[in-house]
Amino acid sequence: MDTLAWMIRHGQSEANAGIVSERRGSPPLTELGERQAQAAADLVLRPPDLVVTSSFIRAVQTAEPLLRRFPGTQSEVWEVEEFTYLAPAKYDHSTTSERRPFVEAYWKRCDPEYCDGEGAETFRRFIDRVARAAARLKRRKGFTVMVSHGQFMRGLIWWSFNCFHEVTPEVMARYRDFRTAVVLPNACIVKMGWPEGAGPWFSGITCAHADALDDES
Repeated sequence: MDTLAWMIRHGQSEANAGIVSERRGSPPLTELGERQAQAAADLVLRPPDLVVTSSFIRAVQTAEPLLRRFPGTQSEVWEVEEFTYLAPAKYDHSTTSERRPFVEAYWKRCDPEYCDGEGAETFRRFIDRVARAAARLKRRKGFTVMVSHGQFMRGLIWWSFNCFHEVTPEVMARYRDFRTAVVLPNACIVKMGWPEGAGPWFSGITCAHADALDDES
């Protein structure tokens, strides 16, 4: 049996909407995000063998309509959280635009061992999580739906097609360029698979269901 996985990015969160959230580390979905989560769930036409989420509330909330649609489906929490490279406490009560200079400085530094402070992780640690998740998905048979985050999804796609043994500044720079070039909107879906005896494949980015809701708001 082949391995098939759908990766779904969480719906719009308060942070995505530019709202200053009391829960900067894991802001909840907005009303639009909840509708996007339902729209994504409606596209899943058969019961998954497993639904995977990160521990972040916005991913858990995005998976809820899917789990209601297919009650009894097995669900698990994996380490597929967003790449948190800025220390949350440093930027409490700030918006995405206010954090942008610090984001740019982080990626300009391009140091895979740099940690911004408590609650942040290094790029090396992020890639370790990506590699473990990819290996777990590949080992599974059947149909898995993973509700995760934009940078983690990009990391998994990028890592699957790049062979390297060490996480160097040059490797980090290549990922930085990839994350800039590939846009994954809220609630978008990327399908991936590992046919027996073959390498991984990825679909295009499905986002019309979420775009239609965004146009209505």
